[in-house]
Amino acid sequence: MERVATSVRAAGFLAVLILVGCGGPGSSPSNDWNGVEGGRETEGTDLPSDLRLGEVTDVGGLGNDAGDEGLTEMAVADLPGELPGDLDLFADAAVDISLELADGGDVSEADLADMQSDLLHDAQPDLLPDLQTDSQPDVFQDIAPDVPPVLPECPDYKDPATTGFMLHFSVKEASGIVESHRNPGTLWVHNDSGDEARVYAVAKLGTSKGTFELKGADAVDWEDIAVGPGPDPNLTYIYVGDIGDNGGDRSSIQVYRVPEPEVEGGLIPPTITLSGVERFDLEYPDGAHNAESMMVDPWNGDVYVVVKSGKGQSPVFRAAAPLVSGPLLKLEQVAYLEFGEGLLAGDPETTAADINPEGTEVVIRTYDKAFLWRRLPGATVGEALTTEPCPLPLKEEGMGEALGFAADGKGYYTCGEGSMVAISYYAKK
Repeated sequence: MERVATSVRAAGFLAVLILVGCGGPGSSPSNDWNGVEGGRETEGTDLPSDLRLGEVTDVGGLGNDAGDEGLTEMAVADLPGELPGDLDLFADAAVDISLELADGGDVSEADLADMQSDLLHDAQPDLLPDLQTDSQPDVFQDIAPDVPPVLPECPDYKDPATTGFMLHFSVKEASGIVESHRNPGTLWVHNDSGDEARVYAVAKLGTSKGTFELKGADAVDWEDIAVGPGPDPNLTYIYVGDIGDNGGDRSSIQVYRVPEPEVEGGLIPPTITLSGVERFDLEYPDGAHNAESMMVDPWNGDVYVVVKSGKGQSPVFRAAAPLVSGPLLKLEQVAYLEFGEGLLAGDPETTAADINPEGTEVVIRTYDKAFLWRRLPGATVGEALTTEPCPLPLKEEGMGEALGFAADGKGYYTCGEGSMVAISYYAKK
């Protein structure tokens, strides 16, 4: 007889060894209950033949020496009427599930989920692959139901502190900001549409440290900037999103990538031309969109674009790494957000986005609000954006279109548009 052995201990008073007999191919399952009650063996207690996973039933006659009237609720694995002979291997892999029950209390759904999860993860793992065949469905996929992941508490960031003012004479309409990973203390900034294809190195105080032109790049409507990984794992890269499309008539958008240069600064900030610039042409799957928010996943180099809409309807698209120059790359939608209502109340138009260097926090801002999504290990950015957002502090900046994380991930920067605007830093508490 193929058997699945499960022991259940209740509050130190009741130890029950459940041996659920399951007939092999061509036979019916046995309903005999064999167990140990208060140190004494009991046999022959019948279980209902239709008992299924997650169901709760009265099982009498299982009292203990302390005088309990019985274990009133129990979950049983959903095993089919006929199981393959391979399951006799599992008889020797007794799965020990411990559950504390208050006297006369109920088993909560959380307790059941923990029991079923332990059944999967504590079993001998080398046996599990043998239980799956082409003709027999995976009997374990239903033992542990989908349990919502437990997210960490929302991170707590301080109110903004002004680190300086944008004193670089060429920065008049900042649309993107992020701290350099190669040059800590240096911020990369760029203007909105109307400027040339260049980025500016700015100290946290706002003073100029240099102008860097991207050789071979165009600037139709640059809207956001990020620092992330690229083809050389020993380097960090600047990504610039030429993604603005107020008229909704661009057949494609562009993202430029170039290795981060060294910033030396000096009394006379230099102007340097950067070579090795890569251009990626991206196409939406459903027609043109206007966007001002771009971010790069530090885990794998995927590029994300968040659509800007006056109605708050913001699909999120991904260009999967590795990005290839030359052919038109098709974006894929991975999430959909609605700003301006509910948990995303405020101005409906998205203006900037970034992912912290650890890859665990995704931030999107509008003109007057900022929101953070927590990302669990192994989760995609799209999956993270389906969870509940956390509100973040954001200074009133009027037409604020820039937000980027610090290189150490311990805070983020923002600034508004205009000359000599304040640079704000929000430190994590």
